Amino acid sequence: FAAGDWNTAFHPRVPPYLPVVGGIFSYLFSCSGFMGVKLASLLMFSLSFLALIPLFRRIFSLRVTIIGGILAMFCSHYLRLVVAGLRESGKGFFFTLGAYALVRIYQEKQKKTGFLLLGLACGGMIYVRDDSVLAAILFVLTVTTAPGGNIRTHGLFIGEGRNCLTEA
Repeated sequence: FAAGDWNTAFHPRVPPYLPVVGGIFSYLFSCSGFMGVKLASLLMFSLSFLALIPLFRRIFSLRVTIIGGILAMFCSHYLRLVVAGLRESGKGFFFTLGAYALVRIYQEKQKKTGFLLLGLACGGMIYVRDDSVLAAILFVLTVTTAPGGNIRTHGLFIGEGRNCLTEA
């Protein structure tokens, strides 16, 4: 893939997000494709803390947020997934972003940024792993069936977030 052979980069059962990001890292750092995918997995693992810490902060105290962030950062199960270059770290990032978006939607009902974040999270989960459709459906159903929720408006913003990710 780094040499420009796009025919061997993709598989019909694997969504294109991780192979593309891994190929970009392979090209930029002149490393093997496997190392590029490992770097992409590491990037997604690192980015997951940008969603996890604000999520914890909205729910818990500062002390619990710091302890929870440290425990999550050094969890051996997640670190093994990152080192192996698997897609789960990307799925974990977008799932955490979706959970943060849900909390943000319920705490700030009038702002639309939570809906856009949720749309980006759902689209990103599906781009990383196609079996994440079920989690994306769960997120969307959680928002649209909430008391006082307007299905048409919420669906519009979630769809707009998905379109932003698709066109990017």
